[in-house]
Amino acid sequence: MSSITVAEEYSSFLDGNITFDSYDQKEHDLVSMEKVFNIMGYIPCVSTISGPVRILFGIIQTVVSAVKVPFTLIVDIFRENPKGYGNRSFRNITYMCHGVGNVARGFVELFPIVGNIATIFYDTIGIRVSYSVEYK
Repeated sequence: MSSITVAEEYSSFLDGNITFDSYDQKEHDLVSMEKVFNIMGYIPCVSTISGPVRILFGIIQTVVSAVKVPFTLIVDIFRENPKGYGNRSFRNITYMCHGVGNVARGFVELFPIVGNIATIFYDTIGIRVSYSVEYK
């Protein structure tokens, strides 16, 4: 992980110098974290602890993404960058939807046995909302 500061990242973001590679690294981190939570969600009693943490994470992910959508769109408009216009906003919308899914899954994980079976089944049939780096 690089030692970039928030101010440097914000400045790079406004200048348009932030790359999708940095977004991809953040997505890889999120994917890794969620895979650990998925495994925890399969285990009765453990899921009653991981479920609320996933709910909290999902709420944070949803709120932060919702705030970022209009901001990134405004930045793209003022930068007059038609090539990247709306790309970051669209990505934040997908993060927002993913956050809602994390909240829902967290509530399912609160119910031992039934919730564990449901999450295993859900992951097995493969209809979950995935991050873009999982398609690459």
